[in-house]
Amino acid sequence: VAQATNNQIMITSTLNVMAQIYEKKNDFALAIQAAQQSIEVAKPLKAREYIKDAYKVIYEAYRKSNDEVKALQSFEIYIAYRDSLFNEENSQTIA
Repeated sequence: VAQATNNQIMITSTLNVMAQIYEKKNDFALAIQAAQQSIEVAKPLKAREYIKDAYKVIYEAYRKSNDEVKALQSFEIYIAYRDSLFNEENSQTIA
């Protein structure tokens, strides 16, 4: 089970890197597609760091392609994950 989980983490990580590359190359459709695939793999694992990163790429891709509504929706989800992870880290540091 651990090996399967590690493989899934590697897959979501690779998809995030691919999404970032596509986004930097202004291939927004492929960036969004790779990021959404990453989210699908990461959600069952509760790999929130990877989900956060994927939503950031989706936000950037929609923003750069002038889709303000989807950009805002993606940004809000990204911020929710970012803040949740930040708060979790801070509460562990304090404890």
